[in-house]
Amino acid sequence: MGDIGTNVGAFAGFPPGIVAGTIHVTDPVSVQAATDVEFAYSSFAPISCDLVIGTTLGNNQVLSPAVYCLGAASSLNGDLILDGQCDPNALFILKIDGALSTTSFSNVILTNSASACNIYWQINGAVALGESSTFKGTIVANGAISFLEGASLEGRALSRSGAVNMHNNTVDLNSQPMASILSVNGPTEFCEGGSVMISGNCGGMWNTGETTPTLTVTTSGDYYVTNSNDCGNAVSIHVIITVSPAPVCAIAGASTICAGQSTQLCVPPGAASYLWSTGATTNCITVSTAATYAVTVTGANGCSSICSQAVSLSPAPVCAIAGASTICAGQSTQLCVLAGAASYLWSTGATTNCITVSTAATYAVTVIGANGCSSICSQAVSLSPAPVCLITGADIPCLGQSSELCVPAGADGYMWSTGATTNCITVFVAGTYSVTVTNAGNCTNICGITISVNQDNIPPAIICPMDLTLECDLSTQPPNTGTATATDACDLAPVLDFTDLINPENCPQSYSIARVWTATDGAGNNSVCVQTITVADNTPPVIICPANLSLNCNSSTLPSDTGTATATDNCSFAPQVNSNDVTTPGNCPQAFTITRTWTAIDACGNSSNCTQTILVADATPPTITCPANVTVQCASLVPIANTALVTATDNCGGTTTISHLGDAITNQVCANNYTLTRTYQAADACGNTANCAQVVTVFDATIPTITCPANVSVQCAGLVPIANTALVTAID
Repeated sequence: MGDIGTNVGAFAGFPPGIVAGTIHVTDPVSVQAATDVEFAYSSFAPISCDLVIGTTLGNNQVLSPAVYCLGAASSLNGDLILDGQCDPNALFILKIDGALSTTSFSNVILTNSASACNIYWQINGAVALGESSTFKGTIVANGAISFLEGASLEGRALSRSGAVNMHNNTVDLNSQPMASILSVNGPTEFCEGGSVMISGNCGGMWNTGETTPTLTVTTSGDYYVTNSNDCGNAVSIHVIITVSPAPVCAIAGASTICAGQSTQLCVPPGAASYLWSTGATTNCITVSTAATYAVTVTGANGCSSICSQAVSLSPAPVCAIAGASTICAGQSTQLCVLAGAASYLWSTGATTNCITVSTAATYAVTVIGANGCSSICSQAVSLSPAPVCLITGADIPCLGQSSELCVPAGADGYMWSTGATTNCITVFVAGTYSVTVTNAGNCTNICGITISVNQDNIPPAIICPMDLTLECDLSTQPPNTGTATATDACDLAPVLDFTDLINPENCPQSYSIARVWTATDGAGNNSVCVQTITVADNTPPVIICPANLSLNCNSSTLPSDTGTATATDNCSFAPQVNSNDVTTPGNCPQAFTITRTWTAIDACGNSSNCTQTILVADATPPTITCPANVTVQCASLVPIANTALVTATDNCGGTTTISHLGDAITNQVCANNYTLTRTYQAADACGNTANCAQVVTVFDATIPTITCPANVSVQCAGLVPIANTALVTAID
């Protein structure tokens, strides 16, 4: 969108290219344009640099308004962001001392009111805008300008030398400022008294005239921002705010009430809902206490209002009746309330602050104060009857003793004729006694009683100890068997005595005692009881057996050698001790077990047993004697084994069996030179064995007798007979 043309060279491509403007080719307009381009290019020369930056632009680089100088050919990669800092007139000048190329899909991005009409690129060389890239600002180049496929430009492309080449490109000169982007921090519809904040004004002006970044809105309306610069105006979105009215909230009702009374507080009806500080949800409430009462009224549009009213209490006059609440029958009391009130009205009809009453009733009075508030109070008056006065008590049973006299407990006071002030007294002498009883109502009653002293003709009461059965070794004296107890109406300690009658039983240690107890009081009255004590010997003696024994078969098993049991008895001095043996055979004639049962019997026939075990065994081997050792010349002279030459004896007697166990030859040099050890064994009846050995030495010490062949003579050496042992004879 805009004009296009050239002052020198050819112009082609339109159509098919589309121009939303005018084409100028070597006409007065293009001539003037060439002059203007030359002037514009040279106008950048005296502008000094604010910042010298590197020759590689982009990659999300952010530049603020300034004059930037790049000292050589430069490139733009990715995104280059130009931040106008909310100034629609922000000026960006980039002076590049060399060519400029942008990569495919690279972008110049404007933000915060930056405007393409205030961006200038002075490029001392050729310009190449990459495929599908976007570029913004006025390019004034000292060389050719090439738009690659799909590249776009918001601004102008001016070359002082060289062609401008385009390939399916868009160039737009409509460089209006950026519109502010508005946002709202809450709903756009709210109730009266609320507000909302609209944010996002960046260098523009609100339609209300403010230039602040944010605008707080409390009223209905259409709100927007206009951003303006030399290139034109841009308007933001419109924000429509709707403010709904709040309902009327005004409380009607008394602000002061008397203590104990109430008032009704109301707001106008017709609202959608009500919520009082008491929790009520009606438009009216009834209150009786001092407080500030608030209500939230919500209209049909959902908006609410809050209002409140303070309610105070006027004090009621003091109403407290002074006077006795209980009086005695026939008496009276005065009932009064405090003086100084505006008026009084009693339940009796009296109009004074005091009245006098003498009957049981509840008396009420209404007191009205100067502020018109009233109080009612009452008091019950009861009649107290005379207290019960009845003396209980018996005559004194014996001379020197006493009697307790009592009237019912629970009264407020007592006064006896003796001066005592308790409900009970103890008297020791005959006479007439009286008491005055006073109750809580200070009412009194008097009563009396006459007391005499009785004569003692009653015997003591005696209780014997319980009958007992004792072992004969226990004491039968009262400290062990118990003492009778006696009580007497007149004698605090009757005299106790006893007599024993002994009856023998069936053995010396068993018998019974009939113990007769007698109690005598001070007046000579007596009573008796009998305690029976049975003494018995039911405990058997304690018996201890001798220790169990293991004996050899040649030992004595008589008690004098194996031990005698000992016995003791709790009653008999020397229990009788007996024994009985049971013999159990063992595994051989000389082995057996004796189970000896010992029995101890006391004088009353009680017995106890214990058992002693005596184990008799034959563990001793027999004694064996072998024949004497012998020496012989030849093996043929060795005697044969002969058990008859062996003798054996056993400590327990019985048959002893002798056997030949075998011969062992040792140290053999030749057939007639060796040692023979012959072993014999003796075994008793219980299998015990003993061995002995006889040594037979065979020693041939005699040389043999030899006879050679007869001497011979021969003629020739060849006739000498050869040696022939067969011709030699020998005997041994």
